Amino acid sequence: MTLNRSFSTRFSSKSQANGSTLPSDVTPSTSDTGTTKAFAHIKELIKRPIEEINESALSAALDAINHAGATDDRKMLLENLLSFMANHPSGKLSGMARTFTIKTLYNDLAHPPATYIGPEYQFRAADSSGNNPDAPNLGKASTPYARSVQGTNPLPRNQMPDAGLVFDTLLRREKFTEHPQGLSALMFSFAALVIHSIFRSDHTPRKQHINMTSGYVDLAPLYGNDQVMQDKVRTKDGRGLLHPDVFAEDRLLFLPPPVCVLLLLFNRNHNLVLLLTFPCSLQRETEGPNKGSFKDSDLAGLLQGATSHRAASFGARGTPAIMRLHEIMGIEANRAWGVCSLNDFRKFLGLKAYSSFLEWNPNHEVADAAEKLYGHIDNLELYVGLQAEESKPLIEGAGLCPGYTISRAILSDAFALTRGDRFYTQDFTPYNMTAWGFADCRRDPEAYGFGSTLGRLFLRTLPNDYSKDSIYTWFPLVHPESMEKYLKNLGKLDGYDLARPRPSGPTTTVKGYVEVGQVLRSTDKYVSEYVERAAEVVKGKGFFTASANGVEEQKRFISALAPSPEAISAIGKYFNNKTKELIELHSFSLIGQSTRAVNIVRDVLKFVPLNWAATEIAGIPLKTKQHPRGVFTESQLFDMLAEIYQFVFLEVEPANYMPMRQRVKEHVQELTHLIKAALGGAGSKLPFAGLIGTMSGLFGKKKNHNEIVKRLFDLGYSTEQVVNSILALLVGATVEMSLALTNVVNLLLHKEYDSEVTIEATKKVDAKDLGSLTAYITEALRIDPPFAGVYRIAKQDETIESLNVKQGQRLFLHIASANMNEDAFPNPRILNATREPRERYLPKDGCFTVLGDELASTMMAEVLRAVVSLENVRRGPGQSGKLVRFSDTALPMLHYAYLNEKMLHSPWPNSMVVNYDVAK
Repeated sequence: MTLNRSFSTRFSSKSQANGSTLPSDVTPSTSDTGTTKAFAHIKELIKRPIEEINESALSAALDAINHAGATDDRKMLLENLLSFMANHPSGKLSGMARTFTIKTLYNDLAHPPATYIGPEYQFRAADSSGNNPDAPNLGKASTPYARSVQGTNPLPRNQMPDAGLVFDTLLRREKFTEHPQGLSALMFSFAALVIHSIFRSDHTPRKQHINMTSGYVDLAPLYGNDQVMQDKVRTKDGRGLLHPDVFAEDRLLFLPPPVCVLLLLFNRNHNLVLLLTFPCSLQRETEGPNKGSFKDSDLAGLLQGATSHRAASFGARGTPAIMRLHEIMGIEANRAWGVCSLNDFRKFLGLKAYSSFLEWNPNHEVADAAEKLYGHIDNLELYVGLQAEESKPLIEGAGLCPGYTISRAILSDAFALTRGDRFYTQDFTPYNMTAWGFADCRRDPEAYGFGSTLGRLFLRTLPNDYSKDSIYTWFPLVHPESMEKYLKNLGKLDGYDLARPRPSGPTTTVKGYVEVGQVLRSTDKYVSEYVERAAEVVKGKGFFTASANGVEEQKRFISALAPSPEAISAIGKYFNNKTKELIELHSFSLIGQSTRAVNIVRDVLKFVPLNWAATEIAGIPLKTKQHPRGVFTESQLFDMLAEIYQFVFLEVEPANYMPMRQRVKEHVQELTHLIKAALGGAGSKLPFAGLIGTMSGLFGKKKNHNEIVKRLFDLGYSTEQVVNSILALLVGATVEMSLALTNVVNLLLHKEYDSEVTIEATKKVDAKDLGSLTAYITEALRIDPPFAGVYRIAKQDETIESLNVKQGQRLFLHIASANMNEDAFPNPRILNATREPRERYLPKDGCFTVLGDELASTMMAEVLRAVVSLENVRRGPGQSGKLVRFSDTALPMLHYAYLNEKMLHSPWPNSMVVNYDVAK
């Protein structure tokens, strides 16, 4: 079977590692035009009589198709070739066509297949057996080391120089020399972890050739290299968790402490991922974050100390004296295994063999000593030759700066370890990794820190000890002073903090109904973090939803937005009509039934508030099928506003903070330009203002927009204040309201699969009564609020019941928990829209703060009225009718999290199908 795999590879353009790599002599074409011309040329050729067909022209066209990035099967190339072969069964040209067709069809599949289906192939075995299905023992733990190079130069052990003498002459450090690139000590702690993942020699007599760990980068030091050891580090309670802050291999305790710290962080990341990947496990209590764990600050201190400690350079006479015994053992093992010479190794890699010791190392003292020890350059053994070889200079592409030969060997080994590992290639799939896990593993080179995944690990597992913009976070393998120079040369120094991160204090979670309510109402004593966050992306005055004077500014803005009950009623009517319009537009019929279906979340609830805020208030025309000349599609604008809202008002995973901030800055700039341009002559001097004005004219100037803008200017607003105030409403009254509406509708349809909440049969919503609708919404959002809570910072010391607050203390007010208080809300899981007194409800946040309680409640009530008016509205069948969501322990502010179209965690729902009946 193994022979067959090797044989078939020679005739296949598919890589056996992942089934997708093209041969080295093939460069895929990126030109669609060239491929199209080749298709056309082939079709024109094969229509001619065979005596008129030019052989070289056909060959060139087939070659162009063969090397294209992708073949357009709608061009019917294969069918035309089959027809040609049928009409010309013999001859050289027909043979060319046959060869092309057979090769193409044969190479569509790997021979033999690279992987198989079934649980035994889906995940790694504890000892890594079965990684290669055709050679299951290849790379397995407790199997012999492999030899790749044939030694041709005799190196008898009894004629080799004493290993201790070799160390004392060529390897022992004379003086410390800084690494030329400025690598930190943490770089070599990380390298040691990789090395110990793939090498663990058995020191039992006559078994030193056995590698007790696997030949794959599988973090065996953390998990163990057999099932017995893996069972010891796992909790074995069905959740897949590891015991907190443990690792399998005790030999790592002899290495510098940062090596073990890195293992502990991988342990924590494993457990964090399992809570995020398997939502069902969240229904059970989990261990506290510090139970059986080391102090975060101690772990961070060791890592940051290693980052600030310079590493030494590679090369001869650079190994610390304390490593003498270790190096002697390495030299002796090299000889015991019959390892080839340095020159044999270089020939194997296709490198030029050294002709002299001076060519190997131009340092005369080192070269002379090596010559006296070994006599001839061909006798220089591999272990010593690699270490004492001249090091590469510091140039672009050679930052590690090891010896020339070992540099090539390291790269070759790294590629083989990853590309030859089925679980990093063919079986690295969303199915095996879960959709979220697959997305989480992917590196984004455009992200902060150039996509550093080690920085993400630090922020995820030590969030209070690493800061989101520190060079210690994003470039921990380089000394800070050296990294400062590199960032300066790249023009990116301003984006990073050069100081060692200072630990931040823990946040206090407050769940009590009385305490939460008092903090929320004491706006003079407790402030939000929104103002500082908004200032990072919004310039100037007017963004009242995150302003020091936000309450007063909000009242003034609402007076211009809805100055009378009639205005509020008119806005409510818009919401009702728009909801019905979107339901009708996006509904589809079931075949042969009087039933229609609509994705009520994705196509309706997400876009009703958005349409109003964008077109009626901001003057931004949306791009739809009916109006293809709009600026944004509904989905595009929602995504922009969602990112702005999340950055300003919600938590952002620290690893995503800086790239999100940059995107949000761009969103804000684009939107403020559009809002300003839509003001017409009220101060817009943008170069594309005329274009926007023309586009607005195509849709008709919105009367409501003009009136609101006029009222704002009448109140004395500057152009900047008008623009930022409209932006504040655009952000604050759309995406969060959509989420709130989703939760309300989800509860309205709850009975078919949610058993935790009960709705009293005699107190259900009355679609004809606005008061009943708003009361239902208030009660529904008590049970299922959009977000779990909010953060506040104490401006002074205060004691509230059992809560002692200090000035500057950060509080997380867990509103979702406070809403379940039995004293305030008897039988809290019963949805009772007639609860009295209404003052018991905690102060509302989000869109209710932005728009005011009356206006926001009216808007939502009219949406709910439109949904309830559907005949026999109900959940769609099966999974489509469920609101798929889960808890996210990494971001406590989110009541629930969702997966977006990229399969990453998101605060925003995107799917729930409802069915309803229509007359036949």
